[in-house]
Amino acid sequence: MEKTRLSRASINSYLPYKNLAFNLDQTTVNADRHRVFRRRVKAVDELRLHTDLPDETEYLWKAIIAFEDYPFKTFGRGSREGVRFKYTVSRAGGSGGHHYNGASIDGYGNEIWIEGKEKSISRSTVELGYKRARELEIVKGPKALGLPGSGSYLYPIFLRLGVCKNEE
Repeated sequence: MEKTRLSRASINSYLPYKNLAFNLDQTTVNADRHRVFRRRVKAVDELRLHTDLPDETEYLWKAIIAFEDYPFKTFGRGSREGVRFKYTVSRAGGSGGHHYNGASIDGYGNEIWIEGKEKSISRSTVELGYKRARELEIVKGPKALGLPGSGSYLYPIFLRLGVCKNEE
């Protein structure tokens, strides 16, 4: 500390960790959390890189898949607070639901299922909302997407993906 003129906390931050587990068959919860975070950051970066390219919607769906089980919150009205929600993406081979004519991601279907609700949002609806959000750039709220029933769920997702911004 005297030689470097740094505090004890600074010195400790440069030292290697003492109690880490390396090369184990099972990963730690923290390692899993970091892996998911890095995957989500990468998906958002790839979406930005492919904006306005022909394969843009494929990278949009990859970003949607990456944020599966992420805790989102709808925007409330007036004094009412928004509702917390998570979603899952349907898996390939599932029967029923909406049929999508575009390319699909291996292992995944083309619907978002809102947890705790019997509500699904088709990939074509997500793409339509994405297109509108990109056109507007600053979206005042879920109604501006023009997707009754789905906009309240897609709006916070698009904000998180950096597709659009809100007024604030």
